[in-house]
Parts: sequence; structure tokens; C-alpha cells
Amino acid sequence: MNNYFKSKLLRDNPSVVHFFGNKNFTTPNKEEVFFLHQVHSTKVVNLDDEMIKLSNQLDGDAIVTSIKGLFLGVKTADCVPILITSTSGIFVSAVHSGWRGTYNEIVRNVIEDILDNYKLNRDDLVCAIGPSIGLCCYEVSTTMYLKFRDKFDLDNDNYRFIEGKHFLNLANINKKIINNCGVFNVESITNCTGCDGGFFSYRADGSRDKSQISIIKTIR
Repeated sequence: MNNYFKSKLLRDNPSVVHFFGNKNFTTPNKEEVFFLHQVHSTKVVNLDDEMIKLSNQLDGDAIVTSIKGLFLGVKTADCVPILITSTSGIFVSAVHSGWRGTYNEIVRNVIEDILDNYKLNRDDLVCAIGPSIGLCCYEVSTTMYLKFRDKFDLDNDNYRFIEGKHFLNLANINKKIINNCGVFNVESITNCTGCDGGFFSYRADGSRDKSQISIIKTIR
């Protein structure tokens, strides 16, 4: 049994290599992965050669680079991992989107940054949303629900009210944000980190220091 998941959209792109890991995943061949110090922000870091030595030191929650052969990664334990590239693999991006990142639309910031810096068309972009806590498990307060309801057009795909409790689907809300940016080459892997025992989960097991990783690199 694999200790990772693959997006068909990204797997079919010969210019990139990616993995959405579970709790048992380790990086192939012990390759280095560049991570940010994740702070639940909307900050996008454009990584160049001079910054490689600063892995885990730079604050931010989204990384973009055109450096060939370098894995970018995000760490999650219920939050939404999003991997992005282009059909040509000219760049790769890894995004960490928790409830704050989702509410503040970090993925929109990333897409606008990519379109500006790489002069691509929206049809060129390919996005994959990895396993995160699902609608079945992500219970939120009434205050949180109202906060999201007032900003987003919530429907049955991203919100449920069950036995007096509110539940949100952050992955689907991120997908809607991506679509609203005019990007439709999007795939979601719908395994729930809350009820699938193969993942670390802040909600299910209290994971604070442990997380799975999602990684991507360009090999164009």
C-alpha cells in the first residue's frame, strides 16, 4: 500500500513530480525539501537560489519557484495542501491553507502572483488539492460559520448543519476560490484527515508537532 496519494492531473504532467504524503511518507531518496515557517498568513514567497539555505526560516504559507529539481513542501495536519504548476512545468508552488488562509484567500494571492510573474494564461495553470479535514469532521462554531457565510456562497458541497452543529469543507471552498480566479484545471483528493487513520490530524488525535507533507518539484 502506498504511503502517498497522487493527483491524476499532476501525474500526467511529465514536467513535475509530486506527492501528497500520509503519516508514513518519507521523501524519495532522502531528497531535500524546502519548507517555510508556516504562520497561517497569506504571504507568498518567491524562492530563488540565494534563499535555498533558509528552509524552515522564512515566514509564509505559499512558495513559488522555477528552480529545477528542488522539492517545495507544506506541512499539514487537517489544513488544506494545494500544489500548483503549469502545463509546461515552468514553475511549481506549494500552498498551506488552514481556516485563516482559506478565509483570507491565500490561494488567490498565489494565482495572481504566478500570473503576474510568469505571464501565463489562466488555462495554463494546473492545481491539485490534497487530503485535509472533510465536511464530515470539521465542526466549527456559529461565529466561524457566520464569518464564512458572510464572505462565501456556501452550499451543500462546502457547508452542512447537522444536529445543531455547523460543518465546513475547506477544500471545496478553496476549489471555489480557484475557480473564481478563472482556473478550472483543478483536482481534489477527498480523503479526510480527520477520520482516515492514515493521517496526522489536529482534530482527531491532537497532532501539534506531527504532520504529513505534500511536495512538488519541476524537472522540465
